[in-house]
Amino acid sequence: MTSIAAPGQLYSFDTSALIDGIERFYPLANFPGIWAAVDELTSIFHWAAV
Repeated sequence: MTSIAAPGQLYSFDTSALIDGIERFYPLANFPGIWAAVDELTSIFHWAAV
């Protein structure tokens, strides 16, 4: 897999998108693959939830 992360870059995410995503739009029970990918990406990228 080719990395899309640029060295030294910080990626930010709106926390409401994560919260609403898992609670309202993409529940973990129905979309476990999405949340597994989010977990994996958080270990690869330097990111902050704002």
